[in-house]
Amino acid sequence: MTLGLSASMQQPLVVSSKKLLVLGGSGFVGSQVVKRASEELGYEVVAVSRRGRPADADSFFNREESVTWRCGDLTEQESVRKIFALDGPFDAVIHCMGILFDNDSGLGDFNRLASGSGSSPGGASTYDKVTKQSALFAIEAAIEQQEQQK
Repeated sequence: MTLGLSASMQQPLVVSSKKLLVLGGSGFVGSQVVKRASEELGYEVVAVSRRGRPADADSFFNREESVTWRCGDLTEQESVRKIFALDGPFDAVIHCMGILFDNDSGLGDFNRLASGSGSSPGGASTYDKVTKQSALFAIEAAIEQQEQQK
């Protein structure tokens, strides 16, 4: 199926010298974002997860030299700030971490089935803390870094 685009418009967009931060880079969605951004779009990628570099990175990523893996707990504001201070500034941030069910729902173990990385939330993990609060910490860190650069 074609979309009526010229051949040059159907080619993947290649961006040079752009830096992307992927939060939750080792999960199912995050690993796909890291792979496509680094291999197809030419981004320098910083990927962060609780476990850091995935064990299967050698077989999954073809251009791993363009990916920097960081291990960090993104539910802690100071961890997020450290990533921005160490590796920023970033041209874009993509938030790929989250949980479907928190432990309060009684369904926390089902996250292991839905997660590409097989992770399961800890006892104190709630949807708000893992998904919402980590995104807000990243927004705050980006704003702080932008203000420091002025």
